[in-house]
Amino acid sequence: MNDRDHNSTSSLETVEYEERPERVALILLDRPEKKNAFNTRLYDDVRKALSLARTSESVRVAVLGSTSNNFSAGADIGEWAEGFTLASNGEPHGFVPFVDAISTFPKPLVAAVEGYAVGIGATLLLHCDFVVMASDARLRMPFAPLSIAPEAASSVLLPLAVGRTMAREMLLLGDWIAAQRLLEAGFAYKLSAPRKARDEALDLATSLASYPGRVLQRIKCILKEAEADQVRAARAREDAANADSFGKPEFLEAVRAFMEKRTPDYSQFP
Repeated sequence: MNDRDHNSTSSLETVEYEERPERVALILLDRPEKKNAFNTRLYDDVRKALSLARTSESVRVAVLGSTSNNFSAGADIGEWAEGFTLASNGEPHGFVPFVDAISTFPKPLVAAVEGYAVGIGATLLLHCDFVVMASDARLRMPFAPLSIAPEAASSVLLPLAVGRTMAREMLLLGDWIAAQRLLEAGFAYKLSAPRKARDEALDLATSLASYPGRVLQRIKCILKEAEADQVRAARAREDAANADSFGKPEFLEAVRAFMEKRTPDYSQFP
């Protein structure tokens, strides 16, 4: 990595970024004290890291993983408790440009998932080209339990990945799904031994990076364009639904229950 790249990474507080000799960028979520829960800073740092990998002529493939034994606990609900909106003073919340960045990332993106991936930590995987999961990893999309709508175009990408029935199970029930089942459904590309997902993802990325970068980007662009209109429309619907959800009594009860470490009580709502 040259001096310019080093200076660019100096502003990253919650992400580790490395450009490896194999033409692979390694992007690691590094907020272990909060289980890699996404707050405004982490959204911004991952977006910046993706921008570095996107513009670097030394990078053909990127790997997204974690410095800890868990991928991500999802959104930082502690930040929600302070009052959450998708926009403030005309500026979008960091979630929005983050999804813009990962959904349009032009180079192959490989995810390495250890432990658990929850909420945005799970839906972002739908924008990765390959998902390598440790055999003991698990995933959850708890939108209904949190009284919010799906996000990041998951309402269209998840049925495409796993089929309509399983997508409804994941989005409406919000239960934990084991890695083996995700592999069988086509969500995961392969399973690794526990604590070996990053190694397997780097091996895959290195193999991909042996091909011309221009060819890899052209193929990915063709694949993404086939679903681009659906993704844009889904994001608009989801964002509108969530803008209506945030601040509603059901949402506030979900946040209070989380902070108080109890099950939400929705019996009082229609």
